[in-house]
Amino acid sequence: MPNVKEGLLRGVITALGTPLDQEGTNLHEEGMRMQVAAQIEAGVNGLLCLGTMGMAQMHTPAVREQAIRATVEEAAGRLPVLVGCGDCSTARTRRYMADAEKYKPDGIVLIAPYFPKLSDEELLDYFVSLAESTSVPIYIYDIPFFTNRPLSSNFIKTLAGGSRKIVGLKASGDFAVFRECVENFREDPHFAVFSGHSPLLDVATLLGADGIIDGLFALSPRTGVEIYEAASRNHVDQALAAQRKLKDVRDVVLIESVFAAFSCAMNELGFPGNYACPPFRNITDQGREQVREKLQQLGMV
Repeated sequence: MPNVKEGLLRGVITALGTPLDQEGTNLHEEGMRMQVAAQIEAGVNGLLCLGTMGMAQMHTPAVREQAIRATVEEAAGRLPVLVGCGDCSTARTRRYMADAEKYKPDGIVLIAPYFPKLSDEELLDYFVSLAESTSVPIYIYDIPFFTNRPLSSNFIKTLAGGSRKIVGLKASGDFAVFRECVENFREDPHFAVFSGHSPLLDVATLLGADGIIDGLFALSPRTGVEIYEAASRNHVDQALAAQRKLKDVRDVVLIESVFAAFSCAMNELGFPGNYACPPFRNITDQGREQVREKLQQLGMV
């Protein structure tokens, strides 16, 4: 069967971390560029700068712009780059989008505003008006764990019909919603559905997801590639084995706290910088030793 989604982004997308320098006021550019280079070498299909693992909502406009510039420059057209720009108002989000547009990203990712309680009509206006204000393709990111605003499959279908510039979804909410979206958009040549459900990326691909997006791929990008390639070929046992590897990587970042453990693990793997900006605390000495031991057990260091 021909690929009805020719031209749309597909495959394995890594949500990058955002490393800060020792003072915590600027990007650690070497750490950012090293991440991008490692992802290219591992064979992923795209990058998400300033997603959840990149702590998009926690960085200053200056750090955000530094991260976008370094990512786009280092990728140098070798991989498509998506940029997270969502905030709590149309004006603030539009400002972040303008900052990103200067570097010509391949897509902009928007979450639902996470402070105001918006009606469906207001939320629809928010997404569509922003999509129509830019020439950059827009991806919607459903992550109710952080936004406290789940998106229904019917709402997402209405969104996709509301603007041709809305071209995709990262689904990290109710898995049933993800499944309904896969079915709704399976034959739609203008809309791609990505899963961000870390424990179920193999299942998501087998169900027909157009791709998978995860911050754990920053630590182990080849595992993401293994999951997607095996599941895409319906090699269920291989996909399951790769998914188990990712579960072990996920266990590493559950030591003490996600961002502190992620930062520690990135440092242990040779990527400099602090990936857990304040008010997150750094990992304890005991936690650092646990991360190191776990990485050694997995053969990652």
